[in-house]
Amino acid sequence: MNPLGLSSLLGGGIGLISGLFQRRKANRLLGQLKRPDYEIPPEAIQAASEGLPSEQYSQAMRNIQSQQASSIAAAQDRRAALGMIGRTQNITNNAVGNLDARNAEARANNIRRLAGYREKAWDWNKRQKFDQDRNYAMSLLGAGNQNILGGADRIGAGIGYMAYGSEGRNRGGDDERMPQ
Repeated sequence: MNPLGLSSLLGGGIGLISGLFQRRKANRLLGQLKRPDYEIPPEAIQAASEGLPSEQYSQAMRNIQSQQASSIAAAQDRRAALGMIGRTQNITNNAVGNLDARNAEARANNIRRLAGYREKAWDWNKRQKFDQDRNYAMSLLGAGNQNILGGADRIGAGIGYMAYGSEGRNRGGDDERMPQ
């Protein structure tokens, strides 16, 4: 028996078996792989349905009403209440309008912030996880396939060495007897 052929057969068999175990391990690891989900903070979800925090909005509204009451009281002391009421109401309306505009702007910012959290959650929970799992599985599958093919190649080479080795000895013996 040709020692080179025998070592190729053994090496090829080991490579083939190693590749099969790698593929089996890869499939088992992929089946067990768990990744934590990205959770959107509940505060961001709640804030998206609101504008300014309610305490801040209420305080601003109390300040506007206090200013309005002070303005009306000052107008009564001067006996010009009728002339000041329109102006006071106009100032109050502007202040409330500005507060409402700030509230709407804060709500829009909160909605954008929530959209950013949702995008980040989708990216982390879905896209990156899929890419990571697929890349890992493909690399293990590739290594397993490479080892299987390498093992099969070495087995084929071993068979070739065994077959050629027996014929080569016979031919080699014949070649030595032939005149040159």
